[in-house]
Amino acid sequence: MILDDVYTAIIDRINTADPPLGIVTIDWFNEQPARMEMSDDIDALRLPAALIRYDQPEWKVRGRRRYEATATIHIDILRDNVNNQMVTDAATGDVTATRATYDQVQAVAKRIVGLMGDTFGTFGYIGSTPDHSYSKFRLDTISFRCLLRSEMDPTVYEHHELPALGIIEQQIDPPSGNDVTVTNSDSSYVRVVPAPGSLLLANVTHVNSDGTPVILPAMTPFTASLCLAPTPSHVQNSDLTYDVVVAPGDTLPLPDVTHTDSDGAPVTIPAMTPFVATPAGSGDPVSILDQDENLVQSVAPGGVYHVLVISGIRDPLTPTSDTVLDPLI
Repeated sequence: MILDDVYTAIIDRINTADPPLGIVTIDWFNEQPARMEMSDDIDALRLPAALIRYDQPEWKVRGRRRYEATATIHIDILRDNVNNQMVTDAATGDVTATRATYDQVQAVAKRIVGLMGDTFGTFGYIGSTPDHSYSKFRLDTISFRCLLRSEMDPTVYEHHELPALGIIEQQIDPPSGNDVTVTNSDSSYVRVVPAPGSLLLANVTHVNSDGTPVILPAMTPFTASLCLAPTPSHVQNSDLTYDVVVAPGDTLPLPDVTHTDSDGAPVTIPAMTPFVATPAGSGDPVSILDQDENLVQSVAPGGVYHVLVISGIRDPLTPTSDTVLDPLI
């Protein structure tokens, strides 16, 4: 049957989505929302679920044994409520869960747009109605329009009659023949504009080649800044006595630096490492001897030894404040 073909095609399109849409159950609509509202369980229906229903099409003769009808197909997406309250009344802390619900419904809509088969034409997006008035779950409806085709008496191909149980009516605004659907090439942006009316396209935020955001009006081409070719770098010291050019991406090992210590000895240490010289005057004591090589005085490093000259003879003398001293030559 023609509508069974539509049903089968929707199941296949949802189940083969990559990445998966997260829909656990797909079934014909059979008053499940009303019965779930009145009981704790219904036929072990697992959520999220997609329930497919349609407005009864009116067939028209288009030729000998050729019939056509414009069908409106609705897909009801059922999910658990956010913290058991209506999503429109949810607190700020539930924004993340609410957004996940919205994203899943939109993902299903994008997947179904453009669906077509042998017995039905291309699915055109009409609109969506979010958050119907149920207390136990959330229900969002996505609506599409397609052309049904038959080469035999279409009454034979109608879907089976569903039981007429009580149901909370879905509030779906009937589409106007003058409505305009605005969509981009991959259907990631879809808006329906009632006629007469207008749609203000939001600005688009692009990302430039240097990572900065660039906001432009919608439908305006964006040209990213050209990436400049990398230039070499210089490694220099403060007086430019050391200046080495390093290619982009290369590593420069700094050579060791040879310093001169206070005793004149060379000391080599890694570059960029402070050098501390040996303090001046360090070393062993100096011994003062007489002509017989007897020890006269031991002078500590950096110290001074003085003698008093008497009758041309140099004798050691302990210096005093009023003594004139001459250095020992």
